[in-house]
Amino acid sequence: MIIILLISIVVCMAAWQIGYFLLWKKEFFVTLSFGQPYVYAGEDAELIEVVENHKKLPVSPVEIGFRMRKGILFKDMENASVSDFVYKRDIFSLLGNQRIIRKLNVQCQKRGRYEIKEVSISTFSLLHERKYSMEQQTDTRLYVYAKRTDVTAILRAVENLLGERESKRKYLEDPFLFAAIRNYTIQDPMKNINWKASAKTGELMVNTYASLENEKMMLYLDVEDRGILKKEHLIEDSISVAASLFQKLLAKGIEVGICMNLKAGNRENENRESKKQEQTSFFAFQPSRKRETRILLEQKLAEEWEEKEVLPFEKLMECSFGDAIPVIISKNFSEKKKQQIEEFIGSGTKGIWVIPYEKGEMPQIASDRFTVVKREVDEV
Repeated sequence: MIIILLISIVVCMAAWQIGYFLLWKKEFFVTLSFGQPYVYAGEDAELIEVVENHKKLPVSPVEIGFRMRKGILFKDMENASVSDFVYKRDIFSLLGNQRIIRKLNVQCQKRGRYEIKEVSISTFSLLHERKYSMEQQTDTRLYVYAKRTDVTAILRAVENLLGERESKRKYLEDPFLFAAIRNYTIQDPMKNINWKASAKTGELMVNTYASLENEKMMLYLDVEDRGILKKEHLIEDSISVAASLFQKLLAKGIEVGICMNLKAGNRENENRESKKQEQTSFFAFQPSRKRETRILLEQKLAEEWEEKEVLPFEKLMECSFGDAIPVIISKNFSEKKKQQIEEFIGSGTKGIWVIPYEKGEMPQIASDRFTVVKREVDEV
């Protein structure tokens, strides 16, 4: 009787092992998704992990694993590790027809495009003497845009420059050649009354002055860092300045574009806007007010690039967009660079040079062709 019982137990265990081996992966799914399509560097994000077992057979225990590039850390590093990548493994126990949802909080420390392309799923036989595994493909992506930074000093320089241009226009132009002249309304301030035009027409007329919406700005972002001692923190600050300034200027209604000394059209996922610039050798967006341009720029700035993709600073000086006011963002200050920028700006207009620098390396740069905005940057 005992022998029969033992044989029955062995048969049942064997049947369970065979059945579990054949059926455990059927109707079993893992879905990973971020709670938002993008965040800014320094902010937190949420990774949602959904594990579903759509059959009656329980699957327990099951180990779910995946990896991402470094730059994101889980707030709870239990079952997580960091080496060349960030690895995460969690244990689940699912009954038949059960779904489990877990929300993992992550810290986004560095700009970048973070992807999870594959999920490994493992379980074990009844006595844990065997391990069964499979992999599922996924397309989980999070953009971590460049960190927002304070660009108040740069905006002040922009406003001063625009004010000088507007004052010059008002001083040189005839009253009838302003942006527009129209009839006075009770809402108009007295200072806007055009007395000469009013005398000629016999009615009160007011000037409609050119607004910021009629201005164009062009950002020139220099990401060259070819010295023996790399200064990545200055490049990162330059990128943050460009992204933050682009966003602020666009919000003010200014047409804004950008040119970077990066080769254009050399990546499989290059967007259509930048492909239009393939006739040039650098990456550039012409000035516009399109919101989608900012999104494409943010995504471009989230990419990583190799040193061979970076062009010399001088290449930026080949990127010109007519009457757009130039704002150069470059840590590479020298007398030679100053002369190159002065020649690029010319004598008929003015520009701005934003210089991120390390403590103790105060740049001594001055010119009547451009305003210098200096930014001391601490190494993280």
